Amino acid sequence: MLVGDWSDLSYGRTEVARSLNQSCVGFADTGARADTWDCLMVATATYNPYRTRERSVLRPRPESMVVITLAALAAGLFAGAAIYVSAVEHPARLSCGTELAVREFAPSYKRGTIMQASLAVLGCVSGIIGGRQRRDPAVMIAGVLLGSVVPFTLIVILPTNTRLLDPTLDPQGAELSQLLNRWGRLHAVRSALGTVAFLIFLARIVMRG
Repeated sequence: MLVGDWSDLSYGRTEVARSLNQSCVGFADTGARADTWDCLMVATATYNPYRTRERSVLRPRPESMVVITLAALAAGLFAGAAIYVSAVEHPARLSCGTELAVREFAPSYKRGTIMQASLAVLGCVSGIIGGRQRRDPAVMIAGVLLGSVVPFTLIVILPTNTRLLDPTLDPQGAELSQLLNRWGRLHAVRSALGTVAFLIFLARIVMRG
């Protein structure tokens, strides 16, 4: 125990007092003379500061479920929006032709980036914090999965995004069609990551509920 850890000292005093009180009650139940010295000797023998402190440290904090619920909410919103883009918006965009598709892609991408990046970071941080508080590796894995969409976007999808936003790109060329199809496949990976993370969060909440 560190010298400056006053919380541990306070906790120890509380446990000693509890042990002392229980010892005196035990003496009274047996009809023995419960003087202060006898109570103190029994309390000292039965009190284990490391055992009681360990139980306190390992006990999950009740607010951790609130943090995990926040992570699940962020993952659910992210997954829902990503699936909508994969299943509805992008196919509809492609059906309008490449010229209209690339014109619609730019404003949609800028708005979606802010929302999805914020949800991914929020869910990742909340999942890792909640998982550490609950000693639950599955929750932490779900947080990492959700957060992985950020580096995946920056490393894998960003070159395609940059090319699609290039004003010199021929709106009638074959390259544009290939870029749009590639973007749809890559975005489906983000949808899958968000969905898996959400299902893990949801399963852990239900199992602990």
